[in-house]
Amino acid sequence: MIPDGSPPDPKNYWEMLYIVVKLSVGPIISMIFYMLVQLVNTYFVGHTNDASLIAGVGMGNMLINVLAFAVMQGLNGALESLIS
Repeated sequence: MIPDGSPPDPKNYWEMLYIVVKLSVGPIISMIFYMLVQLVNTYFVGHTNDASLIAGVGMGNMLINVLAFAVMQGLNGALESLIS
């Protein structure tokens, strides 16, 4: 609702939705590929049937998540607060 009580303009709503969807496509695709890399690593090493190799891939995926992805998410959250 607009502050004066009138309903929002439908054309304006769809334009805003289009802009948000257009801006979110890139991050969505990057997250899909990020998860796909971990899945492919586990898939190919899983065919070796060696428990230590599968555990190594699991540890590597965990370290990438903790040391790289978590730090980037934290910096992104801090930047969102500061830039706003």
